[in-house]
Amino acid sequence: MPRLVWKWTLWTIAVVMLLLLLAAGLFLNKVGLDNAGLMYRLRSAEGAILPMNGDGEFVSKAKGHRELLKEKMHEEGWIYAGQEGSGYFFEKDGETTIVTATQIWNRHYIMYRVVNRKIDLATES
Repeated sequence: MPRLVWKWTLWTIAVVMLLLLLAAGLFLNKVGLDNAGLMYRLRSAEGAILPMNGDGEFVSKAKGHRELLKEKMHEEGWIYAGQEGSGYFFEKDGETTIVTATQIWNRHYIMYRVVNRKIDLATES
């Protein structure tokens, strides 16, 4: 009888480990390995905006993202002109640019897309 219990215990552990590996693989497949690294870096960096793979794409924590975006654009010399939906409008020297904010992965992270790719929102490299 104890041998049978031992076998069931080993099989249960093996199945749980397999399910955990499968869940981790599906998660990495969904968000991508590079983006998972960005998520890890954002956990330890308070108030950071990090560059993503695409041109003009940045990621940040969703909590407080509006204020963080406005503050960073103000540091770059842009004046907040308003918001329509997920688009934030900024003006500088008669030029207008739009930064769109879209929620990605889950409710904890936000992705910014900058129309004018000359603007670097990254607070960290």
